[in-house]
Amino acid sequence: MSNPQWMNGLGDVYRLAQREELEAMARDELQEWLEFRGCECTDIEALTTSLLRATALEDFDGEQGPLVFRHLRYKKRIIELNQHLSGGKLVP
Repeated sequence: MSNPQWMNGLGDVYRLAQREELEAMARDELQEWLEFRGCECTDIEALTTSLLRATALEDFDGEQGPLVFRHLRYKKRIIELNQHLSGGKLVP
């Protein structure tokens, strides 16, 4: 098992999390986790569970890297989510 890590969420609330917990979460738990972390999960029916899980894991892993790399990863993920929701078209 990975080492537990304190994760900061909305309202400056912290939760202890492990990567394995995120890997095992159900869809509704993933949505709640991502919203806790500050992601807006609109049009949730259009997002696959695997995409929600990949986003949660990327967020978790990104907490261990430099801020500039986390920002670039998030920007890339936002572009991917927009493309997914718009049927492949790039939406600003």
